[in-house]
Amino acid sequence: MPSGGYQDVVNKLEALKAQFVARVVVELDDNVAKLHAVEGNAAGIRALKQGYEWLHRLAGSAGTFGFQALGSQARKLEETLKQVVEMDSDDLSGLLTTVLDEDFYQRLDSLPDLLKADAGDCAIPLLQRAVAEPEDGTLQRVDLISANSEVREELEQGLSRYGYRVAVFDSPDGYRRDHASTGENLAALVADADLLDAVHGVVAELERHSDLPLVFVAHDESFDVRYRVADAGAGGFFTVPVDIPALADRIQQLNEEREERQGGKVLIVDDDDQLVEHYRLVLEAGGLEVVTVTHPPDVIRRLSEYRPDIVLMDIHMGDYSGINLARMIRFQPEWLGLPIIYLSSEQDRDEQISAIAEGADDFIEKPIRDHRLVKEVKARCVRARQLSKLASLDSLTGLLKHSLVKQELAKEFDRCRRYGLAAQVAMLDLDHFKRVNDSHGHAVGDVVIRALANLLRHRLRKTDIIGRYGGEEFVVILPDCSAEVAEEILQDVCGQFAGLVFAGDGEEFQVTLSAGVASLRNFASAEAALNAADEALYQRKRAGRNGVTLYQSQAPNHRDDQETGA
Repeated sequence: MPSGGYQDVVNKLEALKAQFVARVVVELDDNVAKLHAVEGNAAGIRALKQGYEWLHRLAGSAGTFGFQALGSQARKLEETLKQVVEMDSDDLSGLLTTVLDEDFYQRLDSLPDLLKADAGDCAIPLLQRAVAEPEDGTLQRVDLISANSEVREELEQGLSRYGYRVAVFDSPDGYRRDHASTGENLAALVADADLLDAVHGVVAELERHSDLPLVFVAHDESFDVRYRVADAGAGGFFTVPVDIPALADRIQQLNEEREERQGGKVLIVDDDDQLVEHYRLVLEAGGLEVVTVTHPPDVIRRLSEYRPDIVLMDIHMGDYSGINLARMIRFQPEWLGLPIIYLSSEQDRDEQISAIAEGADDFIEKPIRDHRLVKEVKARCVRARQLSKLASLDSLTGLLKHSLVKQELAKEFDRCRRYGLAAQVAMLDLDHFKRVNDSHGHAVGDVVIRALANLLRHRLRKTDIIGRYGGEEFVVILPDCSAEVAEEILQDVCGQFAGLVFAGDGEEFQVTLSAGVASLRNFASAEAALNAADEALYQRKRAGRNGVTLYQSQAPNHRDDQETGA
């Protein structure tokens, strides 16, 4: 959110409201006088259309700034003028006396008084909690509450291998007493189901963690226990001894869902500077990222630069139509799936449906309360991200699909060439993975694959790009990284992964990992660098697996057929 916290946002919104009032005072004098002077000629037609457009904007913006009576009256006047403006005839003399009657002008003249009399609602009716500063850092800590020392030790050791720092508490009272705000984001709270009621009470007290994923473990897996855990709003349930890879996988899934519910990237297109700024402040206060466009010809450029989750766009923007802009955006295949939502004061349902049919996805009517705007936009961002995730991410691991990780590799290759930067590409493969599937089944094999995906997410940087290349193979792109550092990082990943313990068919087993690394700037194309990393991977396989090999150009450029699937 904007710097300065909650009160700073309120102050800025109130300042915008003051600017709105100052602007409307001037517009009222000008437009009321022009409408009083309308005659039944061509000049009169232009004046009526301008008055109609002004009332349309005023009806949409007044309520946003808290002037409900002013906006309502402007809406009624707008609807009266609409029937005149939409007439095809140039002869307005008959309509002027029947439609623009004494009642119309009395209501028109009342607008300045309504502006003065209506003090306006609070500019931002959001709870302070909703605009609290987000915590920095990544979700790296898991809080564990258990009275059982063996369970505590098992979970602490197991989850630490996945990159979590586990904070251990032996009771809910201890958690209440010792829990501190360290600035470290929490990934989950894991607790004994026997302590469910007490844990639930403590969590309710810690309001700032009200959306924290809850996971319970228990020796008793009866229906009653599971039902009580579900009733407490938990996101996961595991029986002791706990399947650690499955637990880490579930924590990762819960946090992905939580991240989808938080924030989102919004592009607002509207020619009203003050209204756009109001929306920006409100949405950013609600945890969203916002970029605004007040000059419609800039919209395509800003789309490419910002790549939003959704677009909010007015329909009527002076010389520009939002409907035409939506249609123009859809000319480009990359934006066919981008949700475009009209944020407009158009109330005619037929007009709304027609507008949506021309290239948009939904319609939100102005004026809209600030808290409702935040909720509506967040809900649409969540849905947009879910759909994008389905289209671009591998369903098993949540990593980029084969084709998309290759696109990202091509982009990073171009960046390295353009700026002379160092970057590495790595191919990773699970050792003897066919044996895992043959011995324990494909379901257990999927657990192993997800475990590696989760470990990579935790051990690598946010700027690194991870994709599932196919089967048990993964691709990692490490920007701004030397070959030596990449080797060190991936060797640590190999060591961490080799320490994970999996269970299948009543027995425990471990799996190792091999990786090959190549420097992007040493090759003529991204594809050539990827092939080199693949060759280095199989050099590692031939050298004994379970480790990392940097590409050596003198090595034979072929795979050993004996190693396929190994």
